[in-house]
Amino acid sequence: MNFEQFKLRLTGPLQNARKDNRRQRIPASIPSVRHFEKLKAKGGLLQRIKAWSTIATVSIIGLLPRKISLLLGAGLGDAFYLSNKKRRKIAHKNLEICFPDWPVEKRHQIVREHFRRYGQAVTDLGMLWLSSEKRLNNFWNLKGLEHWRQAADEGKPVIFFTPHFLSVDAAGVLLSQYVPMCTMMKELRNPVFSNRLKAGRQRFGIKVYNREDGMRPLIKNLLNNISCFYISDGDFGSKNSIFVPFFGVPAATLTTLGRMARLTKAVAIPLRTKLDPRTGQYDVTLGEPLENFPLDDEYANARRMNSEFEFMIREFPEQYMWTIRWFQTRPDDGPSLY
Repeated sequence: MNFEQFKLRLTGPLQNARKDNRRQRIPASIPSVRHFEKLKAKGGLLQRIKAWSTIATVSIIGLLPRKISLLLGAGLGDAFYLSNKKRRKIAHKNLEICFPDWPVEKRHQIVREHFRRYGQAVTDLGMLWLSSEKRLNNFWNLKGLEHWRQAADEGKPVIFFTPHFLSVDAAGVLLSQYVPMCTMMKELRNPVFSNRLKAGRQRFGIKVYNREDGMRPLIKNLLNNISCFYISDGDFGSKNSIFVPFFGVPAATLTTLGRMARLTKAVAIPLRTKLDPRTGQYDVTLGEPLENFPLDDEYANARRMNSEFEFMIREFPEQYMWTIRWFQTRPDDGPSLY
């Protein structure tokens, strides 16, 4: 069944959660040296110029023919790989931790491919922000929407849970065309780029809340049968986490997925997203709902979630966000693995 047929089957209009994101104004007059230094210290003028330059470049690349934008994105990823020694080192260490049996050459190859896919994810933001809905749908391959339809027909809210794949923005934009949803994001240090990113995610009606607001807005939406797009991995310290194996290594893991599902009686559906660099298509797959979930055991729930993530990541490891310190927090305040 194609996308248009899916749309006709949906009941009611999608939630219109678009918000006006007004640009912060750059001073028209040339400031004094003291004022310029003050703005620079606050990350004001220079940050905004840099942000708008990046946004303009990404937007232009996103509107270019697909083969050209993919080529430029891969080139950008190569530049990231060569220039960012810190992130390159973290990626190598993460792969060493998670796949110790892999040959060193294979881990190096995965890291190199990871940075290329990362560059393509960045340049594809322009496509997600500005391309027509018709053009966007040429680059989607959505599977498993029937699992959401079944839950919706039964009056159950759905939590689409996913790890930090590089293409999570593409997955959210695609799915929000068909499913009324909410999600959360972390505010970036640069407010101009943060607002642009948020506006792009809200394009088709998804409600985007700040992470600092906590889980309450998401729970409220779930109780009103609005589905939730939830990126549920991450090391947020030991205070709100428990240590659960992730690729066989204890990792500080949030228990939020199980608690949200229990509070709202929501169905938990795993979501995975992959960019095919040859065709430029995004494959977005909704898996079957988790059975017997959640349990009363928070450890078991978190272990189930991590197991789902491990299965997804093994399918296309180069497209997971390896440049984040997933194992920074250690049990009993042990020494850092990095």
